[in-house]
Amino acid sequence: MHGSGIYVWEDGRRYQGQYENDKKSGLGAYMWTDGRVYYGMWRNGQQHGEGTTVMPNMNMKKSLWEAGKEKAVLELSEAERQEIADFVQSMQTDQQKYLKGRTSSGRRSTNL
Repeated sequence: MHGSGIYVWEDGRRYQGQYENDKKSGLGAYMWTDGRVYYGMWRNGQQHGEGTTVMPNMNMKKSLWEAGKEKAVLELSEAERQEIADFVQSMQTDQQKYLKGRTSSGRRSTNL
């Protein structure tokens, strides 16, 4: 995949954002099955650059990442906090709709 897209794993994990050569690259958001979300920059399939981790209770921590490893904690402005909260809530709503449309076999149901 190259460009923007959404990928949902069978277990419910979700990534939506930019890809380069089938790897997460650029701005994107990854949601774990427990509801945590990383929203930020990616390179070569790993967190790289500025990104914010959002917990299910909407607590947030902005960090600087390098090759998938957290290097420093950064300050998160109120405007950034609100923008990220709005995005994460929208992503969670989309994920709930997707999961409701799946059958017990884990496949998405379709209406033909």
